[in-house]
This record gives sequence, structure tokens and C-alpha cells, in this order.
Amino acid sequence: MEDDRQMDLALWRYGIISPLLHRDANDVQLWEMLTVISANHYIHPHDGRHITMSAEAIRKWLYRFNHGGLSALGNKQRSDKGTHDVPAPLANEMFELRLAHPRWTLSLMLRELVERQLWDETRPSRSTLYRFARNNNLMRDPQLNTVEVVRPFEFDKFGQMWTGDFMHGPNPSFPLEFNIYCNF
Repeated sequence: MEDDRQMDLALWRYGIISPLLHRDANDVQLWEMLTVISANHYIHPHDGRHITMSAEAIRKWLYRFNHGGLSALGNKQRSDKGTHDVPAPLANEMFELRLAHPRWTLSLMLRELVERQLWDETRPSRSTLYRFARNNNLMRDPQLNTVEVVRPFEFDKFGQMWTGDFMHGPNPSFPLEFNIYCNF
């Protein structure tokens, strides 16, 4: 079943790149054909979505076909799927930070790791750390209640509300005539 889906996808991609494969010397240059082909809308064979592709994606399909044939146009399984190269001290610190700060976002945790000089923002990559956190349930739990009352917008001095209204422009809930007369 999965092989049939992969072959359908490969044939669909072949149909898109076939004008590039069968061009002659009198045709326009390759980059011009890529631009024209990428401007088209296509219907994805698996879910029927209308999609567009970048010229770079189509160029990669052409390269893959030229070096591997029709079977190279199917999706490939990642070789590192399910694995990570997070060092043990870094992983342990991530677990400790999550226990100490359950409301922190992963971005805040990574910033703290940089400040503690445990991570150099290069190796392992940010996406690897996000994947590690997702696989090990280190993401922030959205169900946790905050202890303090959070007020997103509050004025503590007289006149700040007028300044806020002035800076944000007219209120669209008032009639248009009122807004026209109040704006100078």
C-alpha cells in the first residue's frame, strides 16, 4: 500500500518535471522553464490540495530523477528519525530546568542553557533540541494554572488611557462621523 502511494507521488512529480526532461536546443533556458513551471498550480495526488512549488523544489526533483530514476522521486525516510545527539549533561540540565520552571517556554529554557554556557547554539541544532524536548515530554504544559493574576493591559496614572487611545488611533466601534470629527 505504501509502495503504491510512493509510486503515485513519483509519477506525479515526473509529470511536473517531464517538460524539463524533453526539451530541445531551441527551447528557453532551464531557469526560465523552472520559473514558468513553478508558477502553475497543481493538485496533490494524496489529499487533493491545490499547491504550488518553488522553482528550487522542482530543480531538486529534476536532479534526483537524473541521478536515481523514477524511484528517486518518492519521499525518503529520514536516516536520523527518532534519534538525537544531545549530550547527557545538556539533556540532564533540560530535565532539571523543566522541573524547576514548569511554565517556561522551551525558548526560555534554551536561552538559560546558553547563559549557563551548556549550549553554544550550534551543536546540537535548535531543531534537534526541540525534537528531543517533544519526544521526552519537556514542552510546557498548557494546562498549568498561573499563581498570580495576569492583567495584560493596565493604567496606573491619570491620563495614560487618553495617551493609549491617541497612540492606537480611533475606535472602530464609534460611528464613522465621530471618528472623522475627532481626528485632526
